[in-house]
Amino acid sequence: MALLAGSVPARAQVGAGGYFVRSSDPFGESEGVGARLQVGAPLVPVSLVLNGEWFFPDCGTSDCSLKGLTLDANYALAVPLLQPYVGVGWSVQQHTLAGQTSTKRGLNLGVGIVLALKSIRPFVDVRYRPSKVFSGNPYALRIGLMIH
Repeated sequence: MALLAGSVPARAQVGAGGYFVRSSDPFGESEGVGARLQVGAPLVPVSLVLNGEWFFPDCGTSDCSLKGLTLDANYALAVPLLQPYVGVGWSVQQHTLAGQTSTKRGLNLGVGIVLALKSIRPFVDVRYRPSKVFSGNPYALRIGLMIH
């Protein structure tokens, strides 16, 4: 057992990337961009993912902004090349409209899939946020690229 464990490189699997995001929000639905940092441990199918998002909401003539942050734990299923995963995390979303700022926090549940190429890894991720906390149709769809 020790010989087998010693032959595997013991370094964390770290990746960073960017993505397009579409999300329900207090303004209806907004599109934006995001940055992602992912850290996983060798031989363990769980990774921690930090996402930061900046949206471009349509507020008409009002001054508004929307940004979000999530910390997710994803469990990858053992499928070669395509790596589907399920996850749970914590979401924080802050929006400002006409000088008034509101922050909402809550649990999120998600599924996704990664095309596990050598260094560039395209992904799709869908997150559900309970509507008691997040308004409207509480989802976020992310499509992007990770570099490992």
